[in-house]
Order: sequence, then C-alpha cells, then structure tokens
Amino acid sequence: MDSRALTWIKTMGWTLVGLSALAMVFDRVLTLIAIHRPKRLLKATRRFLGRANRIQLWAIDRFGIDRFSESVVVYHRGRKSGVEYAAPLCVSLSDDGFVVGAYWGPRTDWFRNLQTTPEARLRYRGRYHSVEAEVIDIEDALRRVGGKSTCGCWEQGRTTQRVLLRPINEPERMGASQPSS
Repeated sequence: MDSRALTWIKTMGWTLVGLSALAMVFDRVLTLIAIHRPKRLLKATRRFLGRANRIQLWAIDRFGIDRFSESVVVYHRGRKSGVEYAAPLCVSLSDDGFVVGAYWGPRTDWFRNLQTTPEARLRYRGRYHSVEAEVIDIEDALRRVGGKSTCGCWEQGRTTQRVLLRPINEPERMGASQPSS
C-alpha cells in the first residue's frame, strides 16, 4: 500500500478518535448542566440545543434516522401562538403508549405546550400517530415501562416528571409490537 494512503488512514483514524472523545466530553458537559442547572449556562445550553434540534430534525426527515432508534419527533402546538413545533425526544415504549422523560425539566417549551394542549402528533419509526399527553410521575413511568427505561436520559436528569403519550384510536398495544398508523 502507498505510504500516502497509510498516512491518510492513520490521520483519519486519529481524527475519528478525537471526534468521538470530543462527543463524549460534550455529552458529559450537557449531563452536568442538566443535573446542576447553573442559570447562566442553562439558558445558553437550551438555546444551543434548540438550534441543534433543527439539524437533527433535518437529518431525521432527510435520512429517516428515526426508523432505527428509540427516538421520536413530537409535533405539538404552541400554548400561546398555536403554531406547530417539532421536538426530537428520547422515548421508552410501554403497553399503553410512549413515555418521554423531561430531561431539561418541566419548564421546557415542549413540556409546557403539551400540558396546555395535550393533543399532538408523534413520529416513531417513520410512522405518524395522533397522541394525547398526560404528565405522570417517575414511579408510574417506571411501572409502565417494566422497571427500566430504554432511554439513558432518565438516569441523567433530576426531574421527577415524565410524559405519557397515549395513542388515540389505535387498538394495537405499543410494547409488544411495532405500532401501526
């Protein structure tokens, strides 16, 4: 093999190692901010993540990433404006719907919007579902998902509230099989 090719492969390998290390550090910093909630960093972090959500939503729409993960996109109405917003969220399946953790707390816009207007749409694995939101506590949420969440966000955040997104007019149970639309 050409020495230039080997040099390129080694460089790319170290670049990927560096990027994954950077991603791990970034994830840890976000976790610490979510746990300790310093006011100055919390507002800036929420603003940054709001912009990052746009990129994530674009990738979900463009490449169908949600078909292979336990994430959902919740389309909810603004509590004051009535405008439809989209929020990519981590989810755990239960027999009667989807349980979403309020990782950044109950003051996030999507959480407050769902409390005001519980009717929403949800995209899970490329399919859309009409859902109704209900705020539940963590004990009820853990009972519904069988004792352990499939979403790592539950252990990292300090909030005690979760949102149950119950499908409307869907007779098939969520936990046993893939939901139908």
